Amino acid sequence: KRRLDQQSTSFFMTQDECPLCFKALRSDFLEQHINSCLDQLELEERRKQSEEDERLALELASENVLKTSSSHHRNSPVFKVPIPTQYPSSGQAGDPYLNQKSVGSSVFAKKKANTPRETIFEKEEKSKQKAPTPVHPHNLLCEQYKGMIETELPARYQNGDWKLLYTTQQDGIGLFNFYQCLQQHSPTVLLVEDSQHSIFGAYLSEAWKKSGSKYYGGAESFLFSLVPRFSTYMWTQRNRYFMLGDGECIAVGGGGGFFGLWLDANFESGSSNTCETFDNDSLSSTPSFEVLVVEVWGVNP
Repeated sequence: KRRLDQQSTSFFMTQDECPLCFKALRSDFLEQHINSCLDQLELEERRKQSEEDERLALELASENVLKTSSSHHRNSPVFKVPIPTQYPSSGQAGDPYLNQKSVGSSVFAKKKANTPRETIFEKEEKSKQKAPTPVHPHNLLCEQYKGMIETELPARYQNGDWKLLYTTQQDGIGLFNFYQCLQQHSPTVLLVEDSQHSIFGAYLSEAWKKSGSKYYGGAESFLFSLVPRFSTYMWTQRNRYFMLGDGECIAVGGGGGFFGLWLDANFESGSSNTCETFDNDSLSSTPSFEVLVVEVWGVNP
C-alpha cells in the first residue's frame, strides 16, 4: 500500500505542460509530444509555403501573357482601306456590303462596289450539293450509302423503308440503351464510324438480343465497308457464327480466334479482323479502333 501511494504521488507530481499546445502531460511523455507538435508545425509551414509559391507562379504567368498580348498588338500592322463615298445607281446607300469597313485585305479593297457577292446561304447551298445528302440530319447514313447497301439486301427489302432505331448521338452510349431501342426489330443495319472516319457495319437478319456465349442469326447476314471503299462480305458457310450479344459486348462473325466486328459495352472501342464466317478483310482503318458513332437502322419491306 505504501508503494502504491508513492507511485500515485509520483504520477501527479511529474505532470507538465507542452510549451506548444499547453497540454498537460506526464514528464516522460512530454519530450515525445513536443517532437510530434514540431513535426506538425513544420508540415503546416511547408503547405503554406507551397501555396504561396503557386500563387506567385500564377501571377508571373498572367503578367507574361499580358505583356505578350500587348506587344503583339503594338507590332501588328494596321491596314487602311478607303471607303467608297459614291455608290452605283443600282445599289443602295444602306447596303451592308458597301458600308462595311474591311481591314487587312488589299484584294478585297480593290474589288468594285457593284461586284456580286456570294451570300452565306448560297455557300451553304453549294456545300449541300457537293456533300452526300443524309437521310436525316447529323446521321451517318446518306442516300448514297443507303443505295450501296440496298444492292446487297435480299430482294424483298430492296427499296424498302428505313427507320433510325438507335444512335449514340441521341439515345446514349452503352448496351443497355442499345438493347432497349432494338427490342424485336429485324432486320437491322449496323453502322459504325471510327476515329479515322472509316464507316463500316453489318446487315443482320435477326433482332439483337442477349444470348450469352451462344451465337445466333441468319445466313442472309453480311459485313460491309463504305468508307474509304465499298466492299461486302457474304456468308462462307464455314460456320454459323453470325451474331453474338451479352452484357459485355456485341459481335458479328467469328471463328479462327477473331471476330469480324466487335464493340465493347460502352461503344468506346472495337476491333475488326478476318473471321471464318465471312472471310472478310479488316473493316476499320486499323484492326483495333476507337468508336465515334454507332447507328442501327431498321429495314421494312
